Amino acid sequence: MLVLSRNSSESIEFSNLGITIKVLQLSKSKVRLGIDAPPEVHVRRKELPPSEFSGLAVNRDKLGLSPISDHLHRAIQSLEQVQKAAEITDSGHVLALLTRIIRDLDALDRQVKQWSPPEQDASGAVIRRALVVDDNVNEARLLASFLSLKQFEVATVNNGADAIRYLAQNTMPDVILLDMNMPKFNGGWTVREIRRNAKYEHLKVFAVSGIHPTEYGVELGPQGCDRWFQKPINPSNLVEEIIEGSGCHRESVLN
Repeated sequence: MLVLSRNSSESIEFSNLGITIKVLQLSKSKVRLGIDAPPEVHVRRKELPPSEFSGLAVNRDKLGLSPISDHLHRAIQSLEQVQKAAEITDSGHVLALLTRIIRDLDALDRQVKQWSPPEQDASGAVIRRALVVDDNVNEARLLASFLSLKQFEVATVNNGADAIRYLAQNTMPDVILLDMNMPKFNGGWTVREIRRNAKYEHLKVFAVSGIHPTEYGVELGPQGCDRWFQKPINPSNLVEEIIEGSGCHRESVLN
């Protein structure tokens, strides 16, 4: 969950909405914010004192009627609430309002990501990304090689901590293929870390293990693993499951 502190020069980016909010000054007597927004959101300049926040006026007729445009409308309405917050002298109240708006924008940003069409390469083919998490380097390479042959972009890491770090620093994969039985930051730990972060709520996690999920205390479903593949796995079936599951709601399946 995003939280706004009392620090000046703090910025929060909503990449799917194309909006960045920067707190330039926040005190008992003055609030100054910087806004970077899409062309549809007309901001006269990046540094806006409270009296000039009317620069957020929007030509709504130029926005389309797509679901994503609806999200932008709602984001703009939230930004207009910032204008009112900026005119309040009680910094504690301002901070509370801004924090609520930022949380709303964060939710919108994640919804836009979910509604966005799959990314495509220059030829129009859908780009699918997978992250393989396995401490066995040879098995990880074999699986990654097979996925690459099936037109996946694949990254590999050797434990759960590296997986969490990868997610924080790179483009979100479509699926994580997770070996559960790792000696360091194992699959159970990794699943719990992923599911506690709302940013990853739509990320699919496919477990790979020779043991039944109950042995790890991990459930099948939205709070655990989307699929559970018991070793030895059939790579072709695995790829079919990944492709079938892309863009679909989670289902709990034990293979």
